[in-house]
Amino acid sequence: MTLTVLLWIVICVLALTQLLIIVPAYTGRLMLNILTQTLRPVSQGLRFVWPWEVSVEDSHTDIVTLTHDFALILEVGPKNQPVPLKFQFTTIPHIPFLIQFRRFKKEVRITAIIENLKSFLTGIQEEYQDRDDIMNKLHDNPGDTSFESVEKRVRKFIDTAVIANTNGKAMTMQEYYGVLMPVFLATDIEIPKELQDAIVKNEVIERQNKGRTKEMNNVHDRAKKLMETAKKNGQDMQFEDAVKLVLVQDGKIKEEKHVFGLDSGSRGPIIDLVKGVINYVSRNK
Repeated sequence: MTLTVLLWIVICVLALTQLLIIVPAYTGRLMLNILTQTLRPVSQGLRFVWPWEVSVEDSHTDIVTLTHDFALILEVGPKNQPVPLKFQFTTIPHIPFLIQFRRFKKEVRITAIIENLKSFLTGIQEEYQDRDDIMNKLHDNPGDTSFESVEKRVRKFIDTAVIANTNGKAMTMQEYYGVLMPVFLATDIEIPKELQDAIVKNEVIERQNKGRTKEMNNVHDRAKKLMETAKKNGQDMQFEDAVKLVLVQDGKIKEEKHVFGLDSGSRGPIIDLVKGVINYVSRNK
């Protein structure tokens, strides 16, 4: 009787040693069902396996957190103002999706994730008015719930957006690449000197254009008033003649004894200037 019990104990121990495996801490591996040729991920600890399951060679995976960075220049607002930003995110192998994780090499996986993030960010850049607008909305502001921060919008994209369909199953970015992405951060970076110079130059041109527009509006309004005054006095004055008088008053052209009988050398620049005002007025009627 005692021998029989001991024999059963030995059989049970042998069976259990064949049906149980120990997966080291902070690791995972894949088990292959040799009957169905399907894979099953198992995580750290003492794990039960069926007699028809075997460990996949080289499927041992360390569960470690990796940090990744990338930079991107967004063009925000109607004027496509360049805003250089730096982004950082972390990845951790996700055991339930270890099969997907093992499908990709590290470089391919991270490059693909970054491209997906860049695509989303460039897709929302036009929703911000200028550099100040996007910088003010880069992070959450606990005291202001009137907007959704860039970081929160990217977080929602990472967690919910479907980027692929595998075997009839819609998969998010984390599921498809087999990783968790618990951290995503956005930070400002110093603008390169070349880009800063380009921004300053563009702002100078904009100010000059605004000044020229204001000046043309002023010339137009004063010329109209001269025409109205002439009409009240029973005289018919053409718009071009009124503009010339305004330009003479402002010292833009040289005053002659006969204002409208200018020599050929002075006529060209004056005509060009007058045409510029007339064209501007025509466009803004």
